[in-house]
Amino acid sequence: MRKLNWQILLLALWPYSGVLLLEVLRQLESWTFVPVLAWMAGLVVACGINIIHAMRRKEGAALAGMLVKLTLIPYYAITFVYGIMLFAAPPAVIVIFLLNALLLLATSAYTLRSVYLDWRAGRLFTAWAFVLAVSQCIFVLDVVGSIILYICEKRRSH
Repeated sequence: MRKLNWQILLLALWPYSGVLLLEVLRQLESWTFVPVLAWMAGLVVACGINIIHAMRRKEGAALAGMLVKLTLIPYYAITFVYGIMLFAAPPAVIVIFLLNALLLLATSAYTLRSVYLDWRAGRLFTAWAFVLAVSQCIFVLDVVGSIILYICEKRRSH
């Protein structure tokens, strides 16, 4: 089994710390936006670190992308529920959507890197590489695309 990099672990766990932070603030009934803004800044940094890490990766990007995407499925479900609860506050819903879109792109960097490397090596047809790359920009399809790419790479390695 390949080693798990701290960058991937950070990206997989940081979003959940935000949910925990919101819940703690809700329980304390002391809403201050300083910790929330600090968490958002941390998420942007974590996403940036992972995009850079993904672009430097030479192998195992499909597995890393798939694992981090699967890890974040409950987070997206939680933020969907929070979004429904905050529907009366459109700015909060927009912020949640933008943060989730950033997270989607950061996790997709691994799969996109793998698609590019496989396409460049001639292991993926151009049309199939295009479909997999586009799937990384659409919620839900990004998970399906990363699983398909991982299965394709796993079959080729055997």
